[in-house]
Amino acid sequence: MHIYKVKKCRGFTIVELIASILIFSIFAVFSISILSGFMKGYLKESEIENQDSYVSEGMIILDNLLREGKIILQNDEIEVIKSDNSYNSIVFNRYSEKVVIDYYEGNVKVTSNNLMTKIKEFNVLKNKNVFYIFITCKDGRRYRRCFNLKLPDPQVTA
Repeated sequence: MHIYKVKKCRGFTIVELIASILIFSIFAVFSISILSGFMKGYLKESEIENQDSYVSEGMIILDNLLREGKIILQNDEIEVIKSDNSYNSIVFNRYSEKVVIDYYEGNVKVTSNNLMTKIKEFNVLKNKNVFYIFITCKDGRRYRRCFNLKLPDPQVTA
């Protein structure tokens, strides 16, 4: 007759448990660092895309606004004189880093709207019957757009 010893199953030892926790935590640290890198890249790209969208929308609004009247350019400012004794002034505020549209009736400022934000430079360059708007954002990206210049009537001066 043979006597067999029955081995008791106890589970994991404390050393095996600590080793598995250590391996898991190393994988977790690497995963979190990779994920945070992806999130930073995503946030930066989405901010750039949003700024591109704001500048594009601002250019569309500006294009529609310039069609409303006669255009006068002076010192990186654009004035659109309408026939009903009102005019709009597009100016760049360096301190707030915004391109602003001021609406006037007569010589009284009625209201203002922000056209573009986070702008570093806003330049207007006239060349014969067209003018160019050059925009530099805070992060260094540059935009430019060409607009048709409607010459003002000789009797209308600002």
